[in-house]
Amino acid sequence: MFYVGFLCAFVFSGIGNGSTFRQIPVIFLNQHRSAAAGKGEAALAEAQRQAEMESGAVIGFSASIAAFGFFFIPAMFAIFAVTASLWVFVVYYALCLGVCWWFYARPGAEAPS
Repeated sequence: MFYVGFLCAFVFSGIGNGSTFRQIPVIFLNQHRSAAAGKGEAALAEAQRQAEMESGAVIGFSASIAAFGFFFIPAMFAIFAVTASLWVFVVYYALCLGVCWWFYARPGAEAPS
């Protein structure tokens, strides 16, 4: 059971990591393109440049937070029982999945990506 839980934690972590780093540029690009719609080619080019700059900054910040996970996960195993730690990870990943679905994947989401 421990092995399966451990593998699931890393699989979901990888999926979340990949989807986060893929969504960031798409979200910024969509927001800036919407704001520049109907304002001409120069405005669209500026929107592209601004989206690339902002998404780069957010990806850097997200990567620094993600790097903290390499400390946090082993610390959880050291502080709490293994089973309790795995359940905390499962609940956390389920909450992250729910938040991503609500803001980005559901029909009528405010920032679909």
